[in-house]
Amino acid sequence: MSPLDSGRTGELKAPIRTLHITRDLPPRTRGGISTAVAALVGREPALAGVVSFDGWRPSSQGGGAKVEGMVCRLSGPGGLEEALAFAVALRPQRVVVHHAMLWAFARRVRDGTGANTVLFAHVAQNALRRLRGLTQPTASERAQEVALGEVDELWLPSEAARTLFGDFARTRIVPVPVTPRADVVSRREPGRVVMIGRYDVMKGTADALALLQPLLIRQSTTHLVLVGGLPDNPKSERRWIRRWKKTVPEPVAARLETTGWLPQEEVDHQLARAAVVLAPSYMETFALAVREAQQCGCAVVASDIGAHREHIEHGVTGLLVRAGDTPAWVEAVGGLLEDPVKAFALGVAAREGLDS
Repeated sequence: MSPLDSGRTGELKAPIRTLHITRDLPPRTRGGISTAVAALVGREPALAGVVSFDGWRPSSQGGGAKVEGMVCRLSGPGGLEEALAFAVALRPQRVVVHHAMLWAFARRVRDGTGANTVLFAHVAQNALRRLRGLTQPTASERAQEVALGEVDELWLPSEAARTLFGDFARTRIVPVPVTPRADVVSRREPGRVVMIGRYDVMKGTADALALLQPLLIRQSTTHLVLVGGLPDNPKSERRWIRRWKKTVPEPVAARLETTGWLPQEEVDHQLARAAVVLAPSYMETFALAVREAQQCGCAVVASDIGAHREHIEHGVTGLLVRAGDTPAWVEAVGGLLEDPVKAFALGVAAREGLDS
């Protein structure tokens, strides 16, 4: 029995015992996948459990597994057999793996239970590799190719994602549910520009940093806040920022704030303070950061890519700008910083659109 209706797009409906295999399940949050999985787990009509590879690195040593209710968390290869026993004992009918690097473990669960298997692909690894300018497939891309050849079904979070993956016969569009936010009192701070996500070329991090100096020339109150970074790699995070600071005068560098990864409640408070939220990505499969910003009533300026167009009507619920076009971004963001009434109207329309 399919977990969806008879169409190719739909909400999860049938009460199928499901095991999710993922990385960094909240309260450990390291990017959009962990947030998305938490939302899916919360909406599942029936749940067998979750195996979360917290901070997992294939080359790491030791570690173990810790079971808390229906969740088993691994801290290293030493916990694999205990996690496998936990997963098989739950007798799931369906196994959903959220990162192809974990497919080898999911295959063992399938072999021990006979469960149907699903790859929920949150990233198109081959498209990401091309965007990064790499000529050889990465380990994640190779793992994704193997998983695509073996799973029973592929789930994607949007039609935009389908265009990245091409024609795969056993595909379903399963939109990521966005968890309703507790009411956070908005206290928009003039000039405060917020971007949430991983430091990566795909996310347009360097493009966001390139905006700060010209925005300061136009609007002296501009203050850029980067929420996120590189999961479990603070050294590389610091390297990102050091390289950028060498390219700008000290007064400009002083207008940058980096927070690292934050719990969802603190992310919401950052959004409540934002005058404008940036989403300069070159590629997205769902644009979760945009949806979260819209839920908080933020004015969003986003790159004009497929996933963002699914959520933003230009000039009505946000602004869309060609990725990498710095002058156009300065004009769009600077215009909203100078016109908080317009920014407020965009945020209100975006939030109301989620409820319609």
